[in-house]
Amino acid sequence: MYKKTLVESGQPLCSNLIALFMKVEYNHLYTHLVFRALHRLPVIVDPFREHIENYITGIVKNNESHLCAIYANPEHIHFLISHSLMISEEQSPQ
Repeated sequence: MYKKTLVESGQPLCSNLIALFMKVEYNHLYTHLVFRALHRLPVIVDPFREHIENYITGIVKNNESHLCAIYANPEHIHFLISHSLMISEEQSPQ
């Protein structure tokens, strides 16, 4: 019965199956951020790397977001966050 209905609708079969079996929710907005040091100088040395990662983790948690991954290279930092729906990625005009 479902097969006949899906084929007769004129839509591609895969898009109908996705519509039937997949519930789409926009609960998580993932953002990959990269911060670099001035002139890409290797100023993030090992004794401070863990402190910087912990500091960024605290900032993310205080903004009701979830830190998925973080790594501080000597000249830049990568982190992936799933941020709260209350936070916009757009910069507000000032």
